[in-house]
Amino acid sequence: MSTLNTFRSALLTLALALGLSSCSSGPSPSSVPSTAGAVVGPPRGAVMVVGGGSMGPELYAKFIELAGGPNALIVDVPTAGGAATYAPDWQGARGFKNAGAKNVVILHTTDKKIADSDAFVEPLKRAGAVWFEGGRQWHLVDSYAGTKTERAFMEVLERGGIVGGSSAGASILGSYLLRGAREGNTVIMAPGYEVGFGYLRGVAIDQHVVARERLRDLADSLMPRHPELLGISEDEGTAWLVRGDVAEIMGRNKAFVYGGRDATDAGRPFLTLRPGDRYNLAARRVTHRATDDSPLSAAFIDSLFAPFSRAGGPGATVLVAQDGRVLANKAFGLPDPANNRYMPATTVPNFALGGMSTIFSASPALSAQRDTGSLSTRMGRRLFTPLGMHKTTAAEDAQVSSNVDELYRWDQGLYSNRGLSADTTAKPPATDARGTSAPPAAPGFRADVYRGLPRLIATGAPDGRRHAFVRIPGHRVAVIVLTADAGANAQQLADRIVDRLLFTRGDSRWSARPVATTSSCRSLSAVTELVAWVGCSGGKVLHTSDGGTTWSVDSVAGAARLDFRGIKAFDAKSAVVTSAGAAEQGAARIYRTADGGKSWALAWSDSTKGIFLDGVAFWDRQNGFTFSDPVDGRLVILTTGDGGASWSKVPPAGIPPVIPGEAAFAASNTQLTVAGSSHGWIATGGGAEARVFRTTDRGRSWSVASTGMPGGASAGLFGIAFADERNGVAVGGDYRIERGITDFAIRTRDGGVTWSPAGYLRPDGTTQGLTVVRGTTPLFVAAGAHGTALSRDFGATWTQGDTLTSWALDFANANTGWVAGPRGRVAKFSAAPK
Repeated sequence: MSTLNTFRSALLTLALALGLSSCSSGPSPSSVPSTAGAVVGPPRGAVMVVGGGSMGPELYAKFIELAGGPNALIVDVPTAGGAATYAPDWQGARGFKNAGAKNVVILHTTDKKIADSDAFVEPLKRAGAVWFEGGRQWHLVDSYAGTKTERAFMEVLERGGIVGGSSAGASILGSYLLRGAREGNTVIMAPGYEVGFGYLRGVAIDQHVVARERLRDLADSLMPRHPELLGISEDEGTAWLVRGDVAEIMGRNKAFVYGGRDATDAGRPFLTLRPGDRYNLAARRVTHRATDDSPLSAAFIDSLFAPFSRAGGPGATVLVAQDGRVLANKAFGLPDPANNRYMPATTVPNFALGGMSTIFSASPALSAQRDTGSLSTRMGRRLFTPLGMHKTTAAEDAQVSSNVDELYRWDQGLYSNRGLSADTTAKPPATDARGTSAPPAAPGFRADVYRGLPRLIATGAPDGRRHAFVRIPGHRVAVIVLTADAGANAQQLADRIVDRLLFTRGDSRWSARPVATTSSCRSLSAVTELVAWVGCSGGKVLHTSDGGTTWSVDSVAGAARLDFRGIKAFDAKSAVVTSAGAAEQGAARIYRTADGGKSWALAWSDSTKGIFLDGVAFWDRQNGFTFSDPVDGRLVILTTGDGGASWSKVPPAGIPPVIPGEAAFAASNTQLTVAGSSHGWIATGGGAEARVFRTTDRGRSWSVASTGMPGGASAGLFGIAFADERNGVAVGGDYRIERGITDFAIRTRDGGVTWSPAGYLRPDGTTQGLTVVRGTTPLFVAAGAHGTALSRDFGATWTQGDTLTSWALDFANANTGWVAGPRGRVAKFSAAPK
């Protein structure tokens, strides 16, 4: 055995030992471990494992973000492809460039001596990311294993960057290398090519598993011989994003686990995960399902499709997704495929789509081509293959057969591939009685408005029977129902799902208001029962002057990349917004409007590294303050006395120093508040404990108080509100644990000098924001991932309000309030609380 093989054999032994360690000492499934204590994933940085095939824009965007942004250096390694040379403008790197990456370099050699040279690894010393392309795994082993280059790859991760790969480039990321044989990729275990680069320790990784029907390979070959390993796999366009020991599934299909501690799928040797699910690789358990945050329960879906589950029933499949999270994906009454019982029941067999086939035959990507090759071959080449729809087929009469999983790929492709969706012949959008516009007609889909929301729909038959494909683009929702029953009212089933998913449940005093934006909104200012303003991402500001019947969506000039997480409005014409983001990247700014959002004046900006504005509050129309995360050990606090037209920094000597890690969470614009004519407070987290900073002179001087509540990198206070200068409530928790024992409410009776637990009951899952309606009996309202909660006893007890995710909130009075959240969701509270 060569010295290299001896070394790599020893490395494999170490990797397997780590796998055993992670299995025996991982944290409990309900916890989210700190990255620093990771035993499987990276202690620093992130790893992205992609199952091959076409990647969607969400994967590119996340990879670029974790690399350090569009200007970060990304090193693309195409070596697995097997070519002798790759040009600097090699086409494989275009995906990153098209997604906005401005600094992508190609790194390739097949000569180990070159790979072991200082000159070759020089780009890696400046890189924020490394990406391994697909091909054959053994090329990567032969070129880089045991060299300075392999070490430099690891150093990118150790600096806090991201390392990822697709197909063969995915398998190399594990400690055990699958399909590394020179003889061919059907050989699962290959002596001499069994050790990957080990960014995920004790893990073996497979890919293309649904598209190429490989789901049985890990179960039948590797796992019986190496039960100490954790086996993971993912289909094309699907990714594991791993930070520490916690992975989140992203993308367009499914991921799978072998050797975990959860029960496997019925009749199969693996557990299925879907986009939006989270998995702890050390504990080997699911820690979060996307469905946990959704109004759609398994029982609700099962009840809708019960007629299809009965013996001899016609059979049906359903997929529901929102914001890239798959919330339902299930088959009813369909037998396992005879040729491969391991395949997901939602992927086989295909359903003949009938009239729904026009979504493909009418696609501009098909009709714009000059070749005349009748039609099934062109559909495959032009439409299905680019999106990884390998199971979808077309007959010569343009009748298409497909499944819910692959139709979801089409849905995602319509957002990212203009060639699939452009329709130059579309008529102006229709409007309903309230003036709500339908979305532009997409080829093959009918555009209309459903309960105030623009909708696109395609069905198997004109009357909505057999199949239904419903898209709500404004909320990034897809509902796909396929049945084998010509009489099934598929559109009605889809409508029931949309009703449950998007329209307010629980508290009838809350009602959703449609807004024509998909921005995320985290600040809100309610002025009167008719006037409210909302600050959102993408440089957007929303406002209404008719109680929410109509909303204006303003784009602040030059602010398209800003996230307005602070807002204060004074009337229907005047408002101030602050943007949350790194000052050195031009994201620390304050704007002001006096003409109802028609124009915005830049009132303040700063490029000092470390400044990050967290919100804004005003005592009256003239006097207010904003603050930033600490610079040189102290919060940066700004005050204004002219309605936000100009701002001045409070001298640092008047601000107490922070503790290590302490900052604020720009979660809802309620981590700061005011009361009376001069009192103000700032709630913090991030450090060892949550604290409250306090001023009694309009921000000129400050003191700080301990709350006794725990903090942490993702934990602390998120919202604070005062009924008067002495009596207040604050709420908090850990934002990585959206609902659970970390949530808390605390209160003060002395203006924030001392704090104590408010009561035994917590505003469960609604601790991201807090506001108060002042009065004889103050009403505190909290909002968060699981809706709203209300308290009339200073946080001692809470009653659940609506159940849809909200971040920002404010009340004009006891009768009228507002919340805002993801994808432009706004809801109004009306009628006096009981």
